[in-house]
Amino acid sequence: MPRRLAAILAADVVGFSSLMKADETGTMEALRALRSDVFDPAIAKHGGRVVKLMGDGALAEFPAISRAVEAALGIQQRLAAADGALRLRIGITLGDVILDGDDIYGTGVNVAVRLEKLAEPGGICISSVVQDSIGRLAAEFVDAGEHAVKGLGSMRLWRWPGKASGQGGAARRSSPDKPSIAVLPFANVSGDPEQEYFADGITEDLITALGRCRWLFVIARSSAFAYKGKSIDVRQIARELGVRYILEGSVRRSGGRFRVTASLSDGSDGNRLWGERYDREIGDVFALQDEIASVIAGTIEPELESIERRPAVDGPRCDATAWDCYQRALWHLYRFSADELERAKALFEAAIARGPNFSQAYARLAYVEIQLGWYGPRTDRAARALNAIRLATKAVEIDPGDPSARLSLGRGLMLSGEMDSGIDELRAAVALDPSFAQAHFALAQALTGVDRHEEALHEIEAAIRLSPRDPHMWTFLHVRAIAHYIAGDLERADRDERAALRQPNVTFYPYTLLVAICGRAGDAERARSAIVQLRHLRPGFTCAEAIEEWHFGAHPLMTRRFLAQFATDLRSAGLPE
Repeated sequence: MPRRLAAILAADVVGFSSLMKADETGTMEALRALRSDVFDPAIAKHGGRVVKLMGDGALAEFPAISRAVEAALGIQQRLAAADGALRLRIGITLGDVILDGDDIYGTGVNVAVRLEKLAEPGGICISSVVQDSIGRLAAEFVDAGEHAVKGLGSMRLWRWPGKASGQGGAARRSSPDKPSIAVLPFANVSGDPEQEYFADGITEDLITALGRCRWLFVIARSSAFAYKGKSIDVRQIARELGVRYILEGSVRRSGGRFRVTASLSDGSDGNRLWGERYDREIGDVFALQDEIASVIAGTIEPELESIERRPAVDGPRCDATAWDCYQRALWHLYRFSADELERAKALFEAAIARGPNFSQAYARLAYVEIQLGWYGPRTDRAARALNAIRLATKAVEIDPGDPSARLSLGRGLMLSGEMDSGIDELRAAVALDPSFAQAHFALAQALTGVDRHEEALHEIEAAIRLSPRDPHMWTFLHVRAIAHYIAGDLERADRDERAALRQPNVTFYPYTLLVAICGRAGDAERARSAIVQLRHLRPGFTCAEAIEEWHFGAHPLMTRRFLAQFATDLRSAGLPE
């Protein structure tokens, strides 16, 4: 049977059975009026189709998520203003549907119906994929946290009006059983700009330590560092990142000693909840970071004695000099250019020379090899991937529980053509640290390579949620566009690629898919414009080169079906052979 991706809206009357018992005739008349005067016109106005009526319920589908949400908001707002006897619950999701004549079936329908049951009376409940796709309307909805959805496992839900599991206010977005935190970049107050990397390193390790706590939702380093050097009220930051708690602090280093101050604030009102100062010898740095993470976690959740602690990397496997090299390398790694990557590589190698059992240095060095494969000549890619596997394998041997090691190994295997093994390693990275945005992103990228676009969308949505201000956001959006392209949803793929092209650090890759999207859509004018932009960045770029970009050495990163469709669409767009 044919399938398609659709936005699905399920609605049901609140307390219908009780209303019928009290006044059967009046209730039926009110239901008919609701459908004819409010529900059906709103669905039609926003381009939707009422699929079927089910007693006091209804099912509708839309070609776009935004239209479904706008229709639902219009219905609920009109019913609230009328103050009538009937109120609706509405659930909305995006999913595959199976077409059977005018009817639709499938998991997407089941999810929408389950979400409707979890909506507040007079309210709307949506899935994360909907919330992340509705732009400005997202401010209308509040995170209701993770919920067990019958027959479908655990899902993160969003509700309108803004009531999040009994918590009021946009800043209180996390589930009550999973607190959320953002660690802001610690300030360097040493008076020495050369020590900036040291403050960044303290922040980085705190994020890593807290991220290992599976009960805690931790905003990714990349998004947290978007606030570096900015004086912004913690309440505003909490709202923008969707977290409850904000951790901030400073580092002062003098000779062989340093002082770290840290404070924890409630993002909803800015009140300071906890603060401490630590004076230590430089040799205590790992123990200090673990101590700080534990104390903060203990403030948020009293039952922390059972939480897995970071393995004792504190001293035996790397000395302070190795740690210095490692943190300096990270400082260069996050600047995302070929020259900076080469500097990071040299410093990671120096860290390994001084700390031969420093697993994170091996893992990050493997990651640098992968990045250099993308940024450097295509002829070097196969060798880069093999070297990344070698280095990441060493990291895993040293510390099998290091998610960054699993990430690098998974990406190396994937780029070498071992997709299944790569996906297994990337799943392990996500399991070790569910707050690891890059692991979710890499897993999504790998899943698109085997045409598992629904799973890929789930993972890339998680990456975007964990790191909404990531400096590599263009790659997140690009991978989401690829998943939509595979699914045949050209409208969403087009929107994501155009959003990717507005992000910092973007390269030419989104233009290649945008050209293909326009070619398949038959939009010759927009195709010509995209080709001009593409060839401005990559003069003389051809279809053959575009296909080659989907290879790492001899290994294709996508299926034959995808590459054949991609080539056809590029030719349709008019890109030269």
